[in-house]
Amino acid sequence: MSMVEELLRLYTIQPQALWDTLQKEGITRVDSWRTEKDFSQAYQWLKLQMKKRVRGYRGGDLFWAWAEKPPFEEYYQWGNPGEPKVCLELLIPKKRVLLSDFDLWHHVLNGWYLCLSEKESERLWKRKMTSSFRREQSKSWEKIFDLTLADKYLDWLGGNVRVQATFEYFRRDEVVSVEYFESGIK
Repeated sequence: MSMVEELLRLYTIQPQALWDTLQKEGITRVDSWRTEKDFSQAYQWLKLQMKKRVRGYRGGDLFWAWAEKPPFEEYYQWGNPGEPKVCLELLIPKKRVLLSDFDLWHHVLNGWYLCLSEKESERLWKRKMTSSFRREQSKSWEKIFDLTLADKYLDWLGGNVRVQATFEYFRRDEVVSVEYFESGIK
């Protein structure tokens, strides 16, 4: 009996130059200079989670993608006006990918505790920012990997999970389709 590797269909917006290079080199990784410096603590936390949860992760910077294709109206947001971009449809082995809730990820980005109720939120406002609180806060962020939370806590978290994916690299043969566009042009 052969084991079939489970693949995830993902969509990522990238500079056209990355796609051009990928076609020549066959594999691509994130250039460190392209990563957001404003959110370095959140990204470091996510890289630790990758190391903990994704076997074979080597510690590199991460590509971001969505489990559903973003509406074309959103494409123009990425990059400077007129910059050549691509939306790549990928099929990547699930074992290389970490999925999380896009909206809940913003708790990590903004350094907010991820509460699941108003009662929990009120309790936390009464506590001081101690080192034990910070550890508890960091632990709360792990909830972003539970893709059922938004539905379980609909009144508090609002439902409608938008699944994002992070991974360290992808190969040319994992690209299913390419859609060309220019940033800032609808």
